[in-house]
Amino acid sequence: MIPPSPTPLSLQYHPPIVAHTQHTAPTSVWSISYNSHKPHSATLTPKYCEIMTRASEHSTALVTCETTKGQIVMEFFRDWSPLGFERAVELFDRGFYDHSHFFRVVHGFLVQFGISYTTDKELQEFAGSTIPDDPVNEDLAASFEEGIISFAGSGKNSRTSHLFIAYGAIPSLGKMPWETPVGKILMGTDVIRNLNGEYGDGAPNGNGPPQYMIKNGGIEYMNKKFPNLDSFITCSVDSDSDDGNGAEEKADDDDATNPDKAKNEEEEVDEVAKNAEDTAVVARATAVDAKERLGLGNGDGNGNGDGNGDVTSNVHVPIMAAVLVFLAIVLTMRRRQKKVQTKMG
Repeated sequence: MIPPSPTPLSLQYHPPIVAHTQHTAPTSVWSISYNSHKPHSATLTPKYCEIMTRASEHSTALVTCETTKGQIVMEFFRDWSPLGFERAVELFDRGFYDHSHFFRVVHGFLVQFGISYTTDKELQEFAGSTIPDDPVNEDLAASFEEGIISFAGSGKNSRTSHLFIAYGAIPSLGKMPWETPVGKILMGTDVIRNLNGEYGDGAPNGNGPPQYMIKNGGIEYMNKKFPNLDSFITCSVDSDSDDGNGAEEKADDDDATNPDKAKNEEEEVDEVAKNAEDTAVVARATAVDAKERLGLGNGDGNGNGDGNGDVTSNVHVPIMAAVLVFLAIVLTMRRRQKKVQTKMG
């Protein structure tokens, strides 16, 4: 629902954000919005220029999402669409898409999403701001196929938060500047194929929900009027680091933000290492004792001893000692590895 506003309401003209259309041009609608809303510029600001030119440590990002139909994994590529990459990954990382619906499901064409129910006004404002179009990649546009992810828009430099996933190589997709591919479905193609599409496209081509009603009515409206539509549950982002320092920096940040946890982990690992070293000392002592006993044995060399330190009974002792040493080393290494993984995760 729209929260109360100290400023009066007014009717403003907003064309729906669509990923092209199978039939006719997008149908414009009127929606209620607040007078305090200010349109966002799509000019190349210094920040956008910085994003375009800097050598970022992250070139790809994996986004794992739980949905009402199952899990999907999306992979986003910076070199496909630098500005689109920044926007999409940040929105997923900040939980913008959590619990939002796949509100436009047209099997054989595409599935669209991007209207959030978040109450975070700053996040909503960020998501509603437009970004400039990225340069069109002719090769990517020509290979637009099932699972390709792109922004939907309503004109030049109109990309905000709306994304769509293609169901196939549709000739009309990827031809607009704002539809430059930004990623693809890496896992869960079957989940996307099985999304509920009983309502189809929005009016006049189908019975799907009007976008302005999703914004104004919120999740209550969607659950009441379109109860069978599928939605996201939660998503998480895992960025890939080019220089290998991302995980290390994250681990350092974890230590800085939670020093007590880091200290406890360090003490735990040190204790395990000490126990392993003690075990190794005992094992080595056992091995030395075993050698001495072997030297005193009265066996005939064929495994037929007399019971006083015979080869048959004592040959297993040094082997067991060696195994203990090996296990102690492995245990120490695994615990240290677990500590590193904890910091990375």
